Amino acid sequence: MQGVGDPELVPGSFTTVVDATRAKMYMKNFGEFWCNQVENAGAIVLSRTKGMSETKLAACVDMLREHNTDAVIVTTPWDELDGKTLRAAMEHEDSLKAELERLAAEAAEDDDEDECCCGHDHEHHDHDHDHEHHHHEHGEECSCGHDHEHEHEHHHHHHHGHDADEVFVSWGAETARKFTEAEILEALQGLDSLRYGQAVRAKGYVASEGEDWIYFDYVPGERELRRGAPAVTGRLCVIGSGLDEEGLRELFKLG
Repeated sequence: MQGVGDPELVPGSFTTVVDATRAKMYMKNFGEFWCNQVENAGAIVLSRTKGMSETKLAACVDMLREHNTDAVIVTTPWDELDGKTLRAAMEHEDSLKAELERLAAEAAEDDDEDECCCGHDHEHHDHDHDHEHHHHEHGEECSCGHDHEHEHEHHHHHHHGHDADEVFVSWGAETARKFTEAEILEALQGLDSLRYGQAVRAKGYVASEGEDWIYFDYVPGERELRRGAPAVTGRLCVIGSGLDEEGLRELFKLG
């Protein structure tokens, strides 16, 4: 039986719990000690978020992001999440980076399917994709606290069905904001306009006013919305070329 001092044991992800309603006060009163917990956490689980205004919750997340840009921040009330979802977040398996990587893989898969059997790549303007849906089972204290649209670094991909020198980048954001289906549909229609760059695929999930969350998938000219279980926080992911990041934030009303 392995003991605490066993050299084969390695620490997993460090998790800290933050009272979202008192984060600013704790940061002020406990300073470096409190912030150190936030800065070294792989996951930050916010407590007492139920009933909290979106503005105050966003301010808390932004404050935490100033001290930790990479941690998974759980903004959804605990009673809406199951243990498996929380564990995935704490072990960094359920993160914005992971979602962007999945989206890139799906886009690459689509391009591979579009490659002609003659060995030459052709550009396709009509999309007939089978969407691969991922079921997201989603589910004290530290001292720092804004909705941080947690934007992730670019992922560059070369895709077979396009010009060899064309590079695709990924844009992602996290938000605790609640959306309506009409708002998501309007945003996805905006992607078709090309005003925000050439989006080749987009997906995400966000909170709504009801118990179920809104999940969406997009390829040019096609969009699908469905309802699903709550996630640890809302996420929006887009992959394409020449993406206007500021414009995408405005398109999805992230402020």
